Amino acid sequence: MKRFALKYLFLRTASSAAGLIIIIVNFVSWDLYPEDIPYISSETLLLAVLFGFQTFMFFYLGFLIADSISRFWWSRWRTVETSALTESSITVPGDHVIPGKLYQLSSTMNESVPGKLIIVSYGINDNQFRAQHIAKALAALGYRVFTWDYRGRDESKGKITDLLGHVQDLRTLIEFWSNNSLVDAGEVYLCGWSLGGMVSIIAGLADDRVRKLFVWSTWSDLRRRVLWRVYVNPLVVLRYLFKGELLYVSRKTNEEVSPVHYARNLEREKGGREYLEMLVKSKLFMCHAKNDSIIGFDNFKENASALHLPQTNQFVFKKGSHMVIRKETIIVGLLSRFFTEA
Repeated sequence: MKRFALKYLFLRTASSAAGLIIIIVNFVSWDLYPEDIPYISSETLLLAVLFGFQTFMFFYLGFLIADSISRFWWSRWRTVETSALTESSITVPGDHVIPGKLYQLSSTMNESVPGKLIIVSYGINDNQFRAQHIAKALAALGYRVFTWDYRGRDESKGKITDLLGHVQDLRTLIEFWSNNSLVDAGEVYLCGWSLGGMVSIIAGLADDRVRKLFVWSTWSDLRRRVLWRVYVNPLVVLRYLFKGELLYVSRKTNEEVSPVHYARNLEREKGGREYLEMLVKSKLFMCHAKNDSIIGFDNFKENASALHLPQTNQFVFKKGSHMVIRKETIIVGLLSRFFTEA
């Protein structure tokens, strides 16, 4: 909590300081002083307008960054420390090394008895720290739960915009945990939201080593349904551009990272509609909020249609926005019920 509060205060202070510095620099560079303001020319007035807009942008962008951090933090659960759970750092080897954390009940810490394991995959603006509230809740139910660093997040090399890289990394994790002595054969489960939902579906739906998947707030067609909403908003574009996380996908890549195209290809290549319906009914559950302004509800409807998702395998929130804030307990309950059903 202290770290987030300090980051918030720093960004607010830095944005204010930047605005003041711009004011001083411009006054000095124009050789303009406060007493001269009543006598400014039209050219100077134009410069003043531009300078005012420039200052406003610095103030406003700094505020947006700080406000987004504060809103996210105060809307989420705070870190819960409990002796009932243990947290272990694990590094999964491979062509791309994947750092992660394993959560489990403390009573099973020293036991080699295999059980069920859930791999949690989060959204593009999240990380392991922000995913821990879901991971710990699932671990308290008796699952072993693994969270991992995406490429470009924390200790993992690469770029967060490497969507196909994330899919490949999850496949590596499925391989690793499927052959781990802590996990029962065929007892690997996946859950994820937003980007993590897409990664879970594409990496795990057709993989026989994955028992079930539970996803929410996931896009259907990235280019057609999501990215245009980013590109038409200059403030959002600047935000992601400054972070080095502005997404662009080619048409070919879009087909590989969009569940709608994945479902149609799977249906065409693996055995038709009957095969896909049977697979989805036995393995996939999806949730979405109707007022999701980032990945609109049209994405859910398109996914449900393409995947032939039965009503029994879906849940819709009237409100909750993209992060389904304060609906986490319901999410965990639905997930646990679906994962324990035969």
